[in-house]
Amino acid sequence: MIDGVKIKCIGTTANEWLNNTLLVFSSKVDTTTGEILAKNKVAFYRGLSFHIVPSTIANIEHLFIRGSLATFYNNGKNNAFDYDVKMLTETIKELETVFNINPNTAVIQAFEFGANINPIQSNKAIIKGLRAYQSYNFSGLKMDNVFNGLQLKRQNTNFKIYDKGIQTAKPETNTLRIEYALHFNKVAKKHGFEVLADFLNVNKLNAIKPMLLEVWANAIFYDKGMKWKSIPQKDKEKMLYYLDATNWDKFTTSQRQKAKVKFKALYNDFCTSTTQTDVLELLTRKLDKLTAVKGYDLQNFSNQENEQMTAVKKIRFTTLDKLVNPIQNDYLKTSKTTQQNKVEKSPKNTIKKCCVCGSDISNKKP
Repeated sequence: MIDGVKIKCIGTTANEWLNNTLLVFSSKVDTTTGEILAKNKVAFYRGLSFHIVPSTIANIEHLFIRGSLATFYNNGKNNAFDYDVKMLTETIKELETVFNINPNTAVIQAFEFGANINPIQSNKAIIKGLRAYQSYNFSGLKMDNVFNGLQLKRQNTNFKIYDKGIQTAKPETNTLRIEYALHFNKVAKKHGFEVLADFLNVNKLNAIKPMLLEVWANAIFYDKGMKWKSIPQKDKEKMLYYLDATNWDKFTTSQRQKAKVKFKALYNDFCTSTTQTDVLELLTRKLDKLTAVKGYDLQNFSNQENEQMTAVKKIRFTTLDKLVNPIQNDYLKTSKTTQQNKVEKSPKNTIKKCCVCGSDISNKKP
């Protein structure tokens, strides 16, 4: 779920990175005179860039990492796969072990989160269908010198949707990437993400999912299933006006709300396809899958000499002390609800009568 990041590595020293054999730092140099043009040093490793930046007000150096955590986990290849919480945990552990980045002191400056989905509809049609969100228009998104999607760029955030297959040179996969970026430390902190370790808090991850889903669900979207011949002329003109993205920033807040209600009503009445709803469902399920807490592998204590025991397949389990109370609570709620339903479904003083003669048979055996 978490992908691109900018992290300020407080607690890590420049010497620890400079002495690391995996990192090769370089600076801007005038090739003619050999003069060093910038004191900043940067190294690239498996999709991440490591920056050492001298302070302008003190004799200290600031350390940053930028890039995709998913690409780093994938040995620098790409991030076109489902990057879940378990993988994120392994990534943060590796950063701590190999590059001395303390998850509890490394400050989150910015980050993006999202998911890859594989819709039935073509990515091109889905991207082209997006028109506007609130008073904002979607603009073209250029990645690797190729326009492959749209973005909704605002001061503190950015919503992106693009064809992941084009970016990874595998257009046959029809992989669509939808993500949301928080640009500044104050914005990330506002949503509960202050240090690197906060990415491992599933409750915090679940809390930011609606930010991504809300933009997609409430965007003005054009679907090819519109039955234009069946729409009355007056409503057709309104629909065409709403599908022009430049018109939405002309509305006041109240006018925009009324226009949105009217647009949705026309869309529901005269559109035979459900692309926007289908994509929303796929995205919701994928985000839930990426943040699902999975069980741990049960350690195999069998004797290696016993081939029959070592051949037994390991099962998975979840930490019991974390689940006992929730299971008990769910069981109590379910039991209470079941008992209430039984009471409600069993009316008092019910008289059983014969279906043929109508006589009282309440005392008869079943």
